[in-house]
Amino acid sequence: MDTPQLLDGLRVLVVDDDIDNLDLIKVIFEEYNVQVIPVTSASEALEAITRFKPNILISDIAMPGEDGYSLIQKVRNLAVTVSQIPAIALTAHASEEAGALAFNAGFCTRLVKPFDPDDLIAVVSKLVLIASYDVCPVCSTKQLSFIEWESLNKIRFHCRSCKWNESYGLHKAKVAGFINRYH
Repeated sequence: MDTPQLLDGLRVLVVDDDIDNLDLIKVIFEEYNVQVIPVTSASEALEAITRFKPNILISDIAMPGEDGYSLIQKVRNLAVTVSQIPAIALTAHASEEAGALAFNAGFCTRLVKPFDPDDLIAVVSKLVLIASYDVCPVCSTKQLSFIEWESLNKIRFHCRSCKWNESYGLHKAKVAGFINRYH
């Protein structure tokens, strides 16, 4: 499936206290017919996530008041229908420690600012594709609790129910037992 078709009609919630970043992300997604829901705080994001049920969450980490780490922890504690949303952390910190903090807080992956627009589109596209293969092959739990993007062609799945986790090449996810619920 090509990127424009994969992203067409997608709803993306973007959380950033910097209006310029929100505008930039909105412009990046416009050509793909993606509905961007921009908010400037974690509290607005929590309201928007339950109201609009977006397909992807993109959140800045360093925000005044409540940061992105706190936001994703609250999201992961919401009802199952919204708590498993694939989430991308935006951060200016490129260290491995910052990546581990984002992962441990509940983000699926992160992008370091400033980011290349093509990288943003690639990461979102891959998370959408990965999310379509989201039934645990061990316990059959629907919507795996955590998906980590490890490299351009490798993904790590994790099930919080049975503690199963495994890394697979993107092309082998279906062979490994994941079911595409959308096709």
